[in-house]
Amino acid sequence: RDFCLSRGLGDVYKRQMTFSPAAPFFLQYFAIAIIIFQIPDKNLLVPRWLAYFNLWVGMGLIPASFIPLFHSGPFAWDGVFGFYIPVLVFGAWFIVMVPYLLKLVPSSLPD
Repeated sequence: RDFCLSRGLGDVYKRQMTFSPAAPFFLQYFAIAIIIFQIPDKNLLVPRWLAYFNLWVGMGLIPASFIPLFHSGPFAWDGVFGFYIPVLVFGAWFIVMVPYLLKLVPSSLPD
């Protein structure tokens, strides 16, 4: 096999394995929102706005799923929509969710 072909296929594989697995994670945030929406008001453990926030995060991460399709421009791995906005959105999610999740840990432990 030609060395250039092997190297090119290796680069494609490495690129796909580096950036593609991150793309479907936006579904996780939609699932969190659906779970929060299904909890009755009397048993609500987290504020209802947290579900809307997770929907916003999920939508903010959708542009990252286009990374494998672009090699340059705003949707590429180093572009505004492909990298910087998803990083900021995930950072906001982390800052908001960690305190609520840590608050829920003691309530989930057996007595």
